[in-house]
Amino acid sequence: LGIRGVARYDQLAADIAGISVQGDGSYELPITSFSPKIEEFLVYLQCLSPATIKLPAVSTNRDYLEDVLKILTQQAINVRKWLQNQVDEVAQQFAWQPLPALSSLPRLRQSQGENLKDILTTIEVDIPAVAACSYRQLELAGTPLEFYAVTWPLPDASGDWSLLLIVATMPNQEPPVGVKLRVTDLTQVLEELEWQEDRDYLFMQIIGSEEEKFLATITAADGREKTRTLFESKS
Repeated sequence: LGIRGVARYDQLAADIAGISVQGDGSYELPITSFSPKIEEFLVYLQCLSPATIKLPAVSTNRDYLEDVLKILTQQAINVRKWLQNQVDEVAQQFAWQPLPALSSLPRLRQSQGENLKDILTTIEVDIPAVAACSYRQLELAGTPLEFYAVTWPLPDASGDWSLLLIVATMPNQEPPVGVKLRVTDLTQVLEELEWQEDRDYLFMQIIGSEEEKFLATITAADGREKTRTLFESKS
């Protein structure tokens, strides 16, 4: 393979700053970002003073590093399908069950996620009527939990979306103190919440672009058992 184009580091850094990172952590650059004049490379080697490129610090957060590996390798649930009354294969594989429109929640039976309507009346999140919701029941270290995901597109935004995640106890169940909910993207751990005695649920809201994926990790109090779910919103 030969050299097909040349770009100076400062120019490349400026180009990258204006585009979005891809789902695998890479950048897609137009060919115009590179000069086809290979002789410029030789000129740079002869005339420019070499300097060490300052690289970003490597994270030592083990949870974050494990999360990034999952984001890059795990299949994501496409929540955009929920807005079209569809469930993709990944969601079916993990037994996610779609719920009716949020306006229908008061008529839901307990087995259909009645718990959600009580939670939504207490949290201060403005959820539009177009929102779609699914949930799954899971067991973590012997503790049964309900995991809800509510999504909707943002107005006046090209592909941007909101994701509301809720982890709740089953009715009349003691709070699973120490259980954690963590959400990570490719750049950082966005938020982590830990269950306290006075809480019946954990929730967090994330907003992202069409290129972003979010990994939600629910961890048992002893840290030994985890369940991970990767979300995206692709048209």
